[in-house]
Amino acid sequence: MLISKFHFAVLKNTQMRSIYPEDPIKFLESEILLNQSIKNLNQISSFPHFYIILVRKEALKDVRALLTHENIDIVKTTINLIRALTKVDAIEGNNDSLSVFSLFEEFLENETLNLLLENLSRLNREKEDDSQAIYAILAVFDNYANVDEEYCLLIVKKCDLFSKLFHLMQTQRNLDENKMYSAEVMSIYIQIGAEDVITSWVDCLGIEKSLKLIMVYENHIVFTTEENEYLSNLVNIIANGLMTRTAKNKLSLSTRAIPILLEFINKKKLLKQSALKCLDIGLNQNRDSCFKLVEEGGLKIIFSAFMKGKAKRR
Repeated sequence: MLISKFHFAVLKNTQMRSIYPEDPIKFLESEILLNQSIKNLNQISSFPHFYIILVRKEALKDVRALLTHENIDIVKTTINLIRALTKVDAIEGNNDSLSVFSLFEEFLENETLNLLLENLSRLNREKEDDSQAIYAILAVFDNYANVDEEYCLLIVKKCDLFSKLFHLMQTQRNLDENKMYSAEVMSIYIQIGAEDVITSWVDCLGIEKSLKLIMVYENHIVFTTEENEYLSNLVNIIANGLMTRTAKNKLSLSTRAIPILLEFINKKKLLKQSALKCLDIGLNQNRDSCFKLVEEGGLKIIFSAFMKGKAKRR
């Protein structure tokens, strides 16, 4: 019944908009009906064994189409529906895995995830509702990684995920929950994803961009709890990425990465230990980067970092 009403609401709204494209009053009622029918589908998230019906009835195709709706309020309601349907809580303990994964597979294959990322540019992060919708989009990608780590690779192959996450962090001046969540989601994908996931991160200049985001805080004397969490995720992104040969090679070729890390160490402030951690991993079994470190005068800086300055006993 819910699915039938949803299909009817989508069709009715499409018809009314096509008949009266220049007269919003004429299709307002159908818009309200559609918005409510989308909200009603949230009930299905409590019964994941019905997900297969959503797939068979092609309801998810309509869900995908609604992500391009002219009315941004309809889009936000749809985003929240997708988040609810992909919640890990609704899936854990469910015995009908075929039904559950049919929905995840459908969203992945029908470009729903790509459209979610595209909507990031339509949403105004200064508005509360829009900011919550951005958070919901990030939560969907978090949900996929938590359901099955193999989705990480499939997603980065089909979606421009890392570039979108970097854009969110780079363009948000204040450290809000979405900027923090972007770093967390990226950290999850780098940590549990296959090496090809990290290769995708490296290819979009992940090392340099991550370091640039950290540089904003290089002169801070103290970090807030939120800043500490955010920076810890960025450091973990770099450290876990540098465990792969692809990232190690990129480190040796980068003109800025090693100098920036040495700068963090040389200033002897809060980012010193994080920089040492990244260099420790990045230089391990990486001859070219070791040469690069020497060329940049890194040995003196590192020796100085480990000197305790204690007086010699006579």
